Amino acid sequence: MEWVIESNLGPLDTQWPDAHRSLGVFRPGASEPFCWTFEKLSAEECVVWLDDERARARAFMHVDMHRRQILLCEDTPGSRWLSRMVRNIHAAYLVHTGWQPLHACAFPAGARIVVGIGQRGAGKSTLSYLAAQRAGGFFADDMVLIRPAPDGDSEVVGWPGRLAVRRKVLEQTLGEARTAAIEPRLRRGLALSHGHLRGDRFAFDHDEIAPLLGIDYVPMCKAPLRIARLSAHAGMPVMSPWAKSGLCAEDLSHGRDRRHFTDLVGFYRGRPCEAPAPAIEIHAEVSQMQMPFEMTEHFDTLWQHLVR
Repeated sequence: MEWVIESNLGPLDTQWPDAHRSLGVFRPGASEPFCWTFEKLSAEECVVWLDDERARARAFMHVDMHRRQILLCEDTPGSRWLSRMVRNIHAAYLVHTGWQPLHACAFPAGARIVVGIGQRGAGKSTLSYLAAQRAGGFFADDMVLIRPAPDGDSEVVGWPGRLAVRRKVLEQTLGEARTAAIEPRLRRGLALSHGHLRGDRFAFDHDEIAPLLGIDYVPMCKAPLRIARLSAHAGMPVMSPWAKSGLCAEDLSHGRDRRHFTDLVGFYRGRPCEAPAPAIEIHAEVSQMQMPFEMTEHFDTLWQHLVR
């Protein structure tokens, strides 16, 4: 399999790092980084490859500034690493042009977009799955990019990724027979979530969500923004009223809520980014919400609060 990108590479910078080196990219919940290896060939060329030793798969990227071309390929059909490379390049560009990546779920709720922020196990995936069934789609269950629009609304970009849903939640929403039929069709099967408050879940790759669950990613939207701060709760849902709309950089500044995308080979800044940019100022309403473990039983109440 071979993909070639030959479109506008105007933002690219030719000041590659000087040395052959390995680069690790960490994400929340991962004990080991995804290992990328970079090698500078000349002032206008570099190569990057990403190896998955356990799956014996490798993706490869060659950047040629003279031809204004990025060549990407993988030596194992079906490997997810080529997709990861493309998404990392795209995410680095979005961050460079003013978007902020958040560790959050996001979905449309009436005339607004709700972004749910919370620690691992707070209920982001379950909430985004249930909301997607009600709204017909969602932006993300784990990572979303946002930026302010000139008119005071916010722009939100969905980010295709894995969706993890507990078996019990699927059985309650789809029925036991359909859930049993879905299980053998999953590439990943169970997501063994050590230390996850809500336990093991079915893991759907981004291209399995629509055919198996009948819900879609929303690619991009501009609308008024609501930020729901989520935390786990054993009983009934507890929800504070939506605070009056205002600037909320402080609500987006916590390390656990930020996704730190690194421009690995200095495409857009001439060198890898060492630290995330400051939290951006966005107009949004904010609410504190405690998500019950049995969220499906209380979702009508939750949904009324989200769209009220």
